[in-house]
Amino acid sequence: MTLLALAAYLVENWWQLKTFGHSSREFFLLTGLPFHFFGATFLLAWLQGLDRTKAGQRVVAGLAPAGVDTFGIYLCHLAVLVGLAAAWGAMGLPGAAWLKLPVFVVVTWLVSQGLVRVCRLPGLGLLNWVLFGTRR
Repeated sequence: MTLLALAAYLVENWWQLKTFGHSSREFFLLTGLPFHFFGATFLLAWLQGLDRTKAGQRVVAGLAPAGVDTFGIYLCHLAVLVGLAAAWGAMGLPGAAWLKLPVFVVVTWLVSQGLVRVCRLPGLGLLNWVLFGTRR
């Protein structure tokens, strides 16, 4: 299975390089990775400092339930985002970044959150296990 996954990954990278002249891996490593790293490090440091106070512990405890769905949201958000971008372009909506960015962020989050919650409904345990590795 690992070799099949590696082969699929290499074919996808080759296709991206041939089609676009670069691969998303290169784009991510050059632009996205530093921002993700520094943003996540800052957030973790802030939460750790917040957890040292009583009031902060209540805030952190209030945030904890939201963490249940984050892995599922992470797994499906890219498919939702790509579908949203395709639908946006097909409908001929304006391409201005100031409009698209907030709409894409909110709609991607809401749809991804909804999909994860639907997968957790009673009777969908097998789907939940296949997608997220749990049978909640």
